[in-house]
Amino acid sequence: MRGFREFLVFLAVLDEALDEAPAQRPRDLLVLVDATVREPGEEQAPRPRVDGRVDRDGRESGRERVDLAALLDRASGELRDIAGERGVDATIAPARGEVPAAVEPELADRLLIRLFGALADRAEPRERLYVSAETPNASARISISRPAALRDVSDAELFNGAAEHGFEGGFSLRLARGLARIAGGDLVSSRDAFSLVFPRA
Repeated sequence: MRGFREFLVFLAVLDEALDEAPAQRPRDLLVLVDATVREPGEEQAPRPRVDGRVDRDGRESGRERVDLAALLDRASGELRDIAGERGVDATIAPARGEVPAAVEPELADRLLIRLFGALADRAEPRERLYVSAETPNASARISISRPAALRDVSDAELFNGAAEHGFEGGFSLRLARGLARIAGGDLVSSRDAFSLVFPRA
């Protein structure tokens, strides 16, 4: 029932935010919702500032962008800490070069942390989660391996809230997908992984 309550709170907060500030940026919405759905007593650790407006030559860019490879490298310590708290292991694969994504840097950072935490919660003890950044086709993405407990769970159960199947824990994934789409990206699943996908910058 907690997931349903959170979902109602999320809808109320998001609806109010959109009514009061139609031009509010996705990053600001994520910060607001992130605080709303936090576990009781859970403190929000300060997010490190991720500057995505500087290109390779050090010049300011007018377009929001971030190198997902660099972001993943900076977040690796926090991801391993989360894994340790959940009793699982994390392997961060080094990227082959830059992975430029057209997305607000802080939003991409928060989505990564929230998604990894949600999947770590579903992983079996000592299970290893693999995290990587890559640029397939015209997209840029961060992928996290699919926990064994979710191998036979369909997208309908994960993302559509199909309560009749008895699946619990889908709220965090639905929230991450909704916020990724607001930001112009998506959260997609395959047999082996969940991926935050953004347009390539």
